[in-house]
Parts: sequence; C-alpha cells; structure tokens
Amino acid sequence: MRIISGEYRGFRLKTPKGDSTRPTTDRVKESVFSMIESKKHITSGARVLDLFAGSGGIGLEFLSRGAAHACFVDSDASSISVIKENIAKCRAEDSTEVYRNDAFKAIELLSRKRHKFDYIFMDPPYEKNIIPKILETIYNSGILSSNGLIIAEHEAGLEMEENVCNMAKIDSRKYGSIGVSFFTPGETSE
Repeated sequence: MRIISGEYRGFRLKTPKGDSTRPTTDRVKESVFSMIESKKHITSGARVLDLFAGSGGIGLEFLSRGAAHACFVDSDASSISVIKENIAKCRAEDSTEVYRNDAFKAIELLSRKRHKFDYIFMDPPYEKNIIPKILETIYNSGILSSNGLIIAEHEAGLEMEENVCNMAKIDSRKYGSIGVSFFTPGETSE
C-alpha cells in the first residue's frame, strides 16, 4: 500500500497483519480522490477524520494532498501501532491525532472536544452494516462541518438510502466488490 499523490507520494505504508483490516485499494483510493477533487478542492485548512482507519492510509493521503489535520480512529491495538508507525514515516506527528476507540465512542469524544471535520472517511466491517447508524451519530454529534463530505466504503451490493438522518447521498460508485457512497449534510429532493 502506498501514498498515491502529493507531498508523501510513493511512500510505502505498513498494513496490519492478519485479516482484521481491509486496506482500501489504490484503484478505489485514486477514484475517490478524483471524485473529491472534481467536486471541491482539498484546502490547506481541511480537517479529516479517518474512522476504522486500519493502516491510516486514507488520512495520510488527505494530508499528503494538503489537508491540515487528520484524526485516526480504530479499535484494534495492532492497527493503532501501524497507524503511528506510518505517521512517523511521513513525519506527520504535528498534524495528527490517534485514538484507540470504538467509532461511536470516538465520535462522542471528538464532539465533546468540539472538533469539526471537513471530510470523514469510514470503512467499517462489511458484515455489520452500521453505516446508517454512524451517519446518524455523526449528524447528531455536530462534528461534520456544514459543507463537509462523508465517504463510506462498503460492499458493492449494499444499496445506501438517498437520505439518512439529514445526510444526503450525492453519489455512489462501484469498483468490483467494493462500493463507495458520498454524503453531505442536508437531504436530496426526490
């Protein structure tokens, strides 16, 4: 796994051992960032939350492309260790925070700390289908900025609803067995 563009381009990232994580493929990552950049530029002040971070590759890709700060959340101790190693490899310690926590508890904590994020990427375990509940938790917590974007990776066969708790699905893509849906605050007009 590697950083595909920006300041850290070409950096090879370590991934957690075993099958408890599923790193986002380069193909999916390239497509996701192409979509983001076509809709809105990643500004130098952007703040990013990488939920179910695994190796931290998505948050580091955002930093490499100009984001100012990235927050990484994962509940697995070995993933947290790998994330910290990858952050150190990129020398990005000053612009990152790492939390070993359940996603829901982490969202509550970040809300209490008054964090606001411009981009939230989540890649939860496919078999749990918890994306709607996480979207609701994010909405209720107030951690997504008013112009923010949520990117959710999921099984390609999972059809995400157009509106979930005041979050509007603005796009959805499929890459083989992987699906990616994009949400913003508000509702779509159907």
